[in-house]
Amino acid sequence: MVGEKDRLAQAVRSCIDARDLLRGREAHAAIIHSRHSSNTFLANLLVLMYGRCNRPAEAFQVFESTQQRNSYSWNILLQSFSENRDLVSATATFFRMPHHDTVVWNALLSANAQARHLEEAEKLFNVLLEKGQRSISDHITSSKSSALTTYGNYSYDSLDCYNERSWNTMISAYAQSGHFDRAKSLFDEMPRGRGLVTWNIILFGYAREGQLAGARATFHKMPLVSIVTWTSLMSGLAANGQLDEAKQEFDSMPERNVVTWTALFQALADAASHLSTARLVFAKMPQQHTVTWNALFHALVRDGSLADGKEAFDAMPERDVIAKTLMIAAYSQAGMIQQAKLVFDSIQRDEHDMLSQTEMIKCYVQHGLLEEAQNIMDSMQHLDVVIQTLMIAAYAERGHFLESRKLVDSMEFRDILAWNIMVTGYARHEKLVEARDLFQKMPATDLIAWNAMIAVNAQKGHLDEARWIFNIMPARDTISWNAMLTGYSVDRERAMGFFQIMSHEGWEIDEVAATIVLAARSHLGMVEESRTFFLSMASDYGIEATREQYRCMVDALGRSGRLDDAQELVETMPFLPEAVSWKTMLSACKLHREAELAARAAEKVSELEPGNSAPYMMLASIVS
Repeated sequence: MVGEKDRLAQAVRSCIDARDLLRGREAHAAIIHSRHSSNTFLANLLVLMYGRCNRPAEAFQVFESTQQRNSYSWNILLQSFSENRDLVSATATFFRMPHHDTVVWNALLSANAQARHLEEAEKLFNVLLEKGQRSISDHITSSKSSALTTYGNYSYDSLDCYNERSWNTMISAYAQSGHFDRAKSLFDEMPRGRGLVTWNIILFGYAREGQLAGARATFHKMPLVSIVTWTSLMSGLAANGQLDEAKQEFDSMPERNVVTWTALFQALADAASHLSTARLVFAKMPQQHTVTWNALFHALVRDGSLADGKEAFDAMPERDVIAKTLMIAAYSQAGMIQQAKLVFDSIQRDEHDMLSQTEMIKCYVQHGLLEEAQNIMDSMQHLDVVIQTLMIAAYAERGHFLESRKLVDSMEFRDILAWNIMVTGYARHEKLVEARDLFQKMPATDLIAWNAMIAVNAQKGHLDEARWIFNIMPARDTISWNAMLTGYSVDRERAMGFFQIMSHEGWEIDEVAATIVLAARSHLGMVEESRTFFLSMASDYGIEATREQYRCMVDALGRSGRLDDAQELVETMPFLPEAVSWKTMLSACKLHREAELAARAAEKVSELEPGNSAPYMMLASIVS
C-alpha cells in the first residue's frame, strides 16, 4: 500500500514532468496540511517543481522554510536559479553553500556558459583546473589569479582530478558563441583522452562554422563514432548548402534513427531545388511523425502547389494546430478566405493557440475584413503586442482612427511601434492636428515618428514648420532628407538649394531624391544640368535610371525645345515606352507648336490607350 509521503511525492513529480504550476501549488498546499510538512525530501521536490515551472522566487521561499537542508537542497536551489537564468541568485547561493563538490561547480559553470557570460565561466573553469588538477599546473595562466581571488577561499569537497564535463561545457560555450578558435585550443589542451561527447561537440562546431574540411577531418580522426556523430556531420553539410554530400553521408550511415531521417528530410524540404528528393526521402521514412508531415506540407505550399499541399494535409494521420495554422496561411495567401475559416473553425476552442488566432486575424486583415478580425481578437483570453499592433495598423491604414486609438489606449504596455503606427497613419491621411497632438504625447520618439511629422507638414504645405522639425530632430536618415526634399518639390528653387545642402553633407542620393532633382531642374529650364546629372547618376550615386526619371529627362529636353532629342530618348529608353512618356512628348510639341512630331506622339498614345481622344484634340489645337 502506498504511504501518504510516497503519494505526495508522486503528485509533485507528475507536476514537475508536466510543468503544471497550478497542480503543483495544490500539491504544495496538501503537503503543508499533512504530517510531512517538514520533510526535507518533499521540500526538495517542491523546490525542483517551482524551478521547472519558472518560479525561482517561490522555489527560494520553500528552500528558506526548509528546517533541515542537505546537499541536495542546495544543489536543487542552485539548479533552479541556473535554469531560469538568474545568475545573480545562483552565484549568491553558491557563496552561501557549506560545501562545493564537482556537481555544484559544474552547475554554476554551465549556467554562466549558457548565458554567454564567458569571462565568469572561464574564472570558474580555471579554479577547477587549479584545485582539481594540481598535477597539470602548466595549464594555469596568469588570468586565473582573479578567479582564485573570487572563488579560491571556498571548500572543494570531492573535486574530480579530471572533470571532463567542465571541459565540454567550456568548449561548447566557446563554439556556440563565435569563439571557435578558443574552443579548438581548449580541445587540443585537454590533458587526457577525449570522450565521444567531446569529439561530437568539436565536430558540430566545425560544421556550425562552415569549416567542412575540418569537420570531415575530425570525423575520420574519431576513435569511435555514434549516430549523433553522423547526424552532426550530415546536418553541417546540409546547413552549408551541400545537400548532395549530406545525402551521401546519410546513405553511408550504418544505422539511422528518427532524428537522422528527420534532419535530412527537413534540410531537403527547406531547399526548393531538392523538393523532389525530399518527397522520396519522406516516402521511405520508417516513421513519419507530425513534424515531418508539417514540413512536407509547408514545402509543397511554398513551392506554389496548393493542390499538392492540400493533398498532403488531407493525408495526415493526425493534424495538429500547427498543421491547421499552416493550412490557414496557405488558403489566405491564395485568397480563399472561406476555406481558411473552415479550417480555423475545425480547431477545438480549447486548442486554439496564439499562432492560429494570429494567422486567422492576418487573413481577415489582408482582405479588409476588419470586423471579423476584431471578433476573433475579442474572443481571445490573452492578447500579445503582435496582435494588437497588427489591428492598430489595419485600422490606421484604412483611416479608422477612433478604433486604432482605442486599441492603443487599451494596451497594457505600449511600445514605440504602436505610437509610430498611429502617427504615420495620421500623416498618411494628412491629419496634421491629430498627428501633432499624438506626437507631443509620445513617451519617446524615434526617426519614424519625426519623419512622419516632417512628411505631414510638408504635404499640408507647412514647409517652414516641416523645416523647423527637420532642424531640431535629434538624428536624421535618408528618409528625413527625402521627406523634406519632397515637400520642397512644389518650390523648385528651394528644392535645388536643399539638394545642394544634402549633397555637401555627404548624404546618400537615392532614386527618390534623384527624381525630385530631375523634375525641379526640368521645370526651372536647367536642361544641361539635368542632362549632366541624368548621365552621371549611375557612376556617381549607383542609381540605374527608372522610367520616371527618363520621363523627367524627356520633359526637360522638350521644354527647352530639343524635341528631336526628346523623341530619341523616348524611343531608345530601356523600357517599352508607355502612354505617359508619349503624352509628355506631346505636351512639349504643343508648347513649341511642332505638328509633325506631335502627330507621331498622338498616334503612339492612341495605340497604347485606344478610345482616348484627348491626344487628337491636342494635335488639332497645334495644327490650327
